[in-house]
Amino acid sequence: MSRKHSSAPLPVSQLDPVEQSKAKFGEFLDTCLPIVNSKEISNTTSVLLSQSVRRMVLSFTEPSNVAADNNIQDSIRKYFKDKNAITIPSIHNVQSLLFLSLFIDEPGSGAGNKLMTAIRMACSMHWNRPPEQADEDRTTINYLWWSLVSKDIWLYLVSGVPPIINYMGFNVPKPQKAPSFFSALIGISEVMRMFIRRDSIGVYMDGTALEALAAWERLYFAEVYPSTSPNSYSHPFDPPAFLRLLHSVVLSLFAINDPFSFPVKYFALRQQGTVMDDTVGQASTAGYGMGQLQQAYDQSYSTATGSSYFGYPNGDIFKILPRTLNLHMTHPVLFDRWRYLQRFSEIVVLAILRLTYGFVPGNTIVFNEQNSLIPNWRTRCMIKDERWVKILSLVGQDRGWEVVLDLCRDFEEDSEETDSGEG
Repeated sequence: MSRKHSSAPLPVSQLDPVEQSKAKFGEFLDTCLPIVNSKEISNTTSVLLSQSVRRMVLSFTEPSNVAADNNIQDSIRKYFKDKNAITIPSIHNVQSLLFLSLFIDEPGSGAGNKLMTAIRMACSMHWNRPPEQADEDRTTINYLWWSLVSKDIWLYLVSGVPPIINYMGFNVPKPQKAPSFFSALIGISEVMRMFIRRDSIGVYMDGTALEALAAWERLYFAEVYPSTSPNSYSHPFDPPAFLRLLHSVVLSLFAINDPFSFPVKYFALRQQGTVMDDTVGQASTAGYGMGQLQQAYDQSYSTATGSSYFGYPNGDIFKILPRTLNLHMTHPVLFDRWRYLQRFSEIVVLAILRLTYGFVPGNTIVFNEQNSLIPNWRTRCMIKDERWVKILSLVGQDRGWEVVLDLCRDFEEDSEETDSGEG
């Protein structure tokens, strides 16, 4: 009875798979996406937040535990039946709904409803306006708000659920001294918003979407492609690998929209010169502040002999996009579990086909040794026949990037009750 027990935590390597995932997820939140304090994962007063985090952790855990996940889903569904609880605006409810809205592809997930409810809660608590007291600490709230802004536009891309947030409707500065991953995430989301929903940006940012892309690349060059070991981050949820994934999707949108002139414009942009040790291309340590992306418009690329772009001579887009397919083939189970990642791969495939062949009927494309990556991807990742036929059917359709919405049209938003009883 008097035996003393050590209070020192076990090393991560000695924990069971779920606890290892929890530790890694907590570290990711603290260092990359500070929308929830890691301490709240283990000790939280919110049942919904606790269960939501538990779902996220299980989704990152290998091997997966289907029975445990089903139990958590049942617990969350029962919680949502208590309509009074979910209508109470609180930071924990917004955090929970933001996590749960990531489960886009699951039947009955209500991802769009959950995100809409989270945004409505945030606005009801005036998170879309500067604080009334100058000394009020809104750091976590600002992180959450900009995460909602980012998720709003990505949900539209992968599901077709109309975006809710308009930049003219809020006045919230980006968090100062934010982690580089968070800054890069918000930045690439703004580039995509400028490209597919320019009217929702308004006068907040000047310039074109391509200029915004160039500015983002200048700022987060080293964050996305670390020069020390650019291939060491090979898991889709490693921060650099995930940013590369998002970057490839945005590049694909540009390519799908204008396959003939975009590669030329992009090549010319890269020819201005970006080198691996370019100080302009280093990740910002001061954080991503208001207007930082705009300021980068005026910065010129340095020109040097042997200049390269992300380690590739001349910024060859055909060497950038396939990284997504290689990542998918390395982790097919995770891409299947988080189905929107597979949709990212499908968008990249559509872009490669359109860049290679132009607007031709997909059924006329012949694959050989020179372009074997795509059929290898299809076989290795067990892409269903109907998805493959869908991709091929869109190659020859000259409707710009909006063919991507058709590609993702298999998503159907449900009417799960998450707020006041309204679908």
